[in-house]
Amino acid sequence: MDKGNFTVKFNTSTYGSALATYVRCGLLVQGFYHKNGYIPATAHFLGNTKAIGFPDIDYQKFSHFWKKIKRFKIDTFPTDKSLLNFLEERIDMSPYKKRISEQRKRLEKFWYSISNEFIASLYELYPDFQRKNISIKVYITPFGSKGGFSCPNSLKNHKINAYSYARIDMPKSKFIEALFSCLLSKHLLKTFSWEQKEAILDYLTKTFLKNNKISSRFVPTIKTVCKTEINRKLLLNSLAFLSKNNLRPHQFLTLDGDGEMQCLGKDLRQRYFSKELDLLKTFLTKSPPILSYDDIATILWKEDIQEKFSLWAINKRMQRLRNKLIAEGLPKIALLTVRNVGYYLNN
Repeated sequence: MDKGNFTVKFNTSTYGSALATYVRCGLLVQGFYHKNGYIPATAHFLGNTKAIGFPDIDYQKFSHFWKKIKRFKIDTFPTDKSLLNFLEERIDMSPYKKRISEQRKRLEKFWYSISNEFIASLYELYPDFQRKNISIKVYITPFGSKGGFSCPNSLKNHKINAYSYARIDMPKSKFIEALFSCLLSKHLLKTFSWEQKEAILDYLTKTFLKNNKISSRFVPTIKTVCKTEINRKLLLNSLAFLSKNNLRPHQFLTLDGDGEMQCLGKDLRQRYFSKELDLLKTFLTKSPPILSYDDIATILWKEDIQEKFSLWAINKRMQRLRNKLIAEGLPKIALLTVRNVGYYLNN
């Protein structure tokens, strides 16, 4: 759909899903999802902002797949054609054909209704864009996060190409955020941290939605990252997917040869209560590292569990433990709440 020198084209090909999967695999193997609390899985939990969808294929059929894809530079265009061909040949889009078509029609209609306003807003932010030819390809896909993107290496060129990956459950608000992101993300990272960059993009999106009276619920990326609750079925699927592909995240917490707790190589005995160390040790010896409320209560109160059991007390104790882990340098999502079950140590 053309607007002078600003073009947005929608695409539903398998190639687009291969691109989106390539990008997501790169982020996964480089630890981005583990650090920020996103959950990679082969089962779809559409509507879940923390879920990252991966095609259920045998990635290790491609020799050294995960090692090769680790070279991918975040936010840029996928370049290894052999990896792209491998993914494109194995991804099955047929179960999602109807939803892909519906999402394309929905987003095309939405873009047509707001394109003039969006372009005007972008030109106001970056007047130099008016003198450039900008082309954005929007690939509709059942995989990845709700909204993904690949950015041009430089905004100085006269011709600027960018990709946006729109998952089939992407709302209008995330589409706006993805358009801003695929043009500005890499540029902003030259000056700001990832968190600061995301906060800026969140602000631009919220401001645009408000100024144009667009009624679409928007969940800021920073708010998503800080969310500490997780769906149990999603978590178990994720752990199975990681195990099948022999992908083990970097461990923040470990037990040394004497069974003592260490965090990033530092001894924790002087800074943690004995009950907290017991909880952490139990997490590390369980597979998967999930403790139910009853498990936690048993560690905290032992024979007095019947008299002292309190979900409120457990949640307060785990919140304090989470804050201590964050102070050690662990990500905010190091300790996740598993809805209606207990807690998971994202180690």
